[in-house]
Amino acid sequence: MTTADNTTVLQSFVRTVLDGKDLPAAEKFLSRNFLHHDRAPGEDTGQQTGLAGTQSFLANTVFTAFSRFNTTFEDLVAEGDLVAARWHQTSVNTGTWLGRPATGSTVDIAGISIVRVRDGLIVEEWEARDSVSMLRQLGVSLPRLTVLPGQDAAAPPQFTPAPFRANGPLMGGPLDLLDLKSLVASLFAGVYNSGNIGLLQLLLAPGYVLHDPTGLLPGTRNGIAALVSTFRSGMPDFATTVDLQLAQGDRVVTRWTGRGTHKSTLFGIAATGVPVSVSGISVVRARGTQIQEEWLLWDQLSLLQQIANGPF
Repeated sequence: MTTADNTTVLQSFVRTVLDGKDLPAAEKFLSRNFLHHDRAPGEDTGQQTGLAGTQSFLANTVFTAFSRFNTTFEDLVAEGDLVAARWHQTSVNTGTWLGRPATGSTVDIAGISIVRVRDGLIVEEWEARDSVSMLRQLGVSLPRLTVLPGQDAAAPPQFTPAPFRANGPLMGGPLDLLDLKSLVASLFAGVYNSGNIGLLQLLLAPGYVLHDPTGLLPGTRNGIAALVSTFRSGMPDFATTVDLQLAQGDRVVTRWTGRGTHKSTLFGIAATGVPVSVSGISVVRARGTQIQEEWLLWDQLSLLQQIANGPF
């Protein structure tokens, strides 16, 4: 199947099964061993494993509580058997959800999904969604995260992208897909993992725009500087791994995981000493040899569950 075919599978699944609430049709789009790597709020670990588990979760938890789903795809990126979608979705809370009575309110959330399609069926999925915003819209009280101020730092005199291949200083003409992935991976290896804020001067264009649907971060280079400084201040051993990447045209999608030990104040929450693991997905647009624009979502709810006794 082509990347266009795989993209159609994802779009059709969402429009038919989720927005259309046609659960029997799920077998046309999901493999029997389908695996969702990122559970939704209130979902027991392993509950959404397999076609049958997914149908059960949607029927007994999602569709009993929410109706009038409407999903809009804002960007689609495909490479090989992977398809990524940046989306926003509205629904109405018309039934009891996880023991909470219906509010009748419209819920509007953003998300980024990556699926793997084989032989016309989705076999696995990774997802980053704005669960914190969803819960707040439903009246759930959650701690407000805060970030340290982000500040510019001097750029290093020379930089070699990593880890895919060393192709010299980051300068020159347009990059191919491998170079684009390397450019984005260097953001994690060189900035998130090393705390070298000065590299942002080279990796991110002067007019770089950050889209953070949660509203936590400023929409400039200082937004990434603030996020990195906050992670590394609260978890001095903080490090990320790039779990998955795909690229098409000028877009690169990266699924990443950050890990560290909560040794100091983190997003305004006092040290607990516990190990922390959070995941996220970013979509970037690059031009020339710099990142021009980024859409970023990471699992703030999981962080609250680990260090602030968050719900679900």
